[in-house]
Amino acid sequence: MKAKGLYVYLGLCFLYNCQAQHTTSRTEANPEWVVSLIARFQSESDETKKEIVLYTYKGKDVYLVNKCMGCNDNLITVYSKSKVKLCEFGGLAGANTCPDFELEAKKIKVIWSPN
Repeated sequence: MKAKGLYVYLGLCFLYNCQAQHTTSRTEANPEWVVSLIARFQSESDETKKEIVLYTYKGKDVYLVNKCMGCNDNLITVYSKSKVKLCEFGGLAGANTCPDFELEAKKIKVIWSPN
């Protein structure tokens, strides 16, 4: 009887690990434009803090690119995986072309940040 419980436990652990690997695999490979942008950010000598964050928004993976964290006149841009500009926030004019982003988007992980 104890052996049967052990097999059930090991089977559940195996299934859980397979599911976890499956759900994270979509975030491991960044599009080429994101990889290039990270390389550019790393090579720049300016002191502005930059960040790239992966979100899901309206059922799709999107990348939020912040080229100057904490800058008052900064324009934050959200791109699709294929680098189509979806929306912008901030800037001198106070743009907000995706007013539902804050409510609808779910943060997956920070792709790149200098810290």
